[in-house]
Amino acid sequence: MIKRRSTARLFRHGMQSQWLPREELEAMQLQALNRLLAQAKRRVPYYRRSDAFPAALGSLKELQTLPILRKADIRVHGTDLLTEDSDEQIWWKSTGGSTGEPLHFAHSPVSHAWRTAMSLRGYSWAGAPPGSKQAYIWGVATTAPGTVAGFKEALHRRIERKRLYNCFSFTPDAMRECYAALRRWRPEVLVGYTNPTYEFARFIQREGLEPLPVRSVLCAAEKVHPAQRETIASVFQCDVFDTYGSREFMLIGSECPEHRGLHVSMENLIVEVVDDDGDPVRAGETGRLLVTDLHNAAMPFIRYEIGDLARASDDRCPCGRGLQLLDDIVGRSLDVIRAPGGRVIPGELFPHLMKDYPEILRFQVVQERPDSIRLLLQAENTVSADLGDAIRSKVNELVGEPLAIDIEPVDAIPLTPSGKHRVTVSRIGG
Repeated sequence: MIKRRSTARLFRHGMQSQWLPREELEAMQLQALNRLLAQAKRRVPYYRRSDAFPAALGSLKELQTLPILRKADIRVHGTDLLTEDSDEQIWWKSTGGSTGEPLHFAHSPVSHAWRTAMSLRGYSWAGAPPGSKQAYIWGVATTAPGTVAGFKEALHRRIERKRLYNCFSFTPDAMRECYAALRRWRPEVLVGYTNPTYEFARFIQREGLEPLPVRSVLCAAEKVHPAQRETIASVFQCDVFDTYGSREFMLIGSECPEHRGLHVSMENLIVEVVDDDGDPVRAGETGRLLVTDLHNAAMPFIRYEIGDLARASDDRCPCGRGLQLLDDIVGRSLDVIRAPGGRVIPGELFPHLMKDYPEILRFQVVQERPDSIRLLLQAENTVSADLGDAIRSKVNELVGEPLAIDIEPVDAIPLTPSGKHRVTVSRIGG
């Protein structure tokens, strides 16, 4: 309310619109898409000079005829994707990229309000409505915020009744302290990166500690596999929910209590699952995920290839929501890395770190021995010794114990047979 944002109003709108029939939701999408296209053709150089982008479409199916926007396009065209003469404030964000391609992009307060509202709604399906006590097993920024920003961040979390526990430094002692803190605070909901949350649950089991009952656990950043879901549910004595999101859009999809797939935030996004030619795949088939942000007029993302693979669905959820379902997200698991002392380092650490080095185009972490990693770097130019030393220093600072880091400049990083780029590759057991 202090910042006069529309988040609360959009959240209330979303809580009502989720029950609309699919056809009405798609009509709303088309209307918002045409507003975005019209503005992009008038005020965004990248779209204005392209004959491939019309000012309006007659149906959502016509979206298939538009070119795909890739991360490389954003890097090359940069400011040409920004809206000219905008009255709105422009905010810049960076993503380390779960697919190994860091990216810097802009969004507006309006789009931020939409994505925040949709995230609040998706979390509410899992028993985590606004105002509930939420503990986060999460990664923290690799650089400390300034005094004012840090104060505002802490105040914001306090008002929202959220507490954050840094999974990037989850030693056994840190997990023991986290467990004790959670026992004292008694959160209603636990939100966490999937692998660290699973490792925390296994730690509680191994130590013979009492279960930590909460209302629900929401897993983020990686797919939660059935065995992980079972362990987490047992330790925290609750239902476990999968979510899917990104820095570019925040929450893209989330499970409801029926667990029949991920409900897409249709009021804010158009999500397509396509083949290599950009055409829709059939239900049950795996394809490339494209996302169109309907409200980010500051830097329009139209048919943006996010870098993940998904399995399409044409099911209607028995919960009654009209929202589109994604059957599954494929290929976004980040292998964990193990430190010399045996503790588990979540793969999310590396995208979090690499976003601070804009000269890095792609990267991959390979571990073949517990005391070392190979860091493959594809850079715009050469990888300088100073850059390599800075990365080594930062990784060891965050890991908290010495880890030999062999930096290998490469011209390209190979994809998996499914066309996915793996950020971390572990070839050791444990």
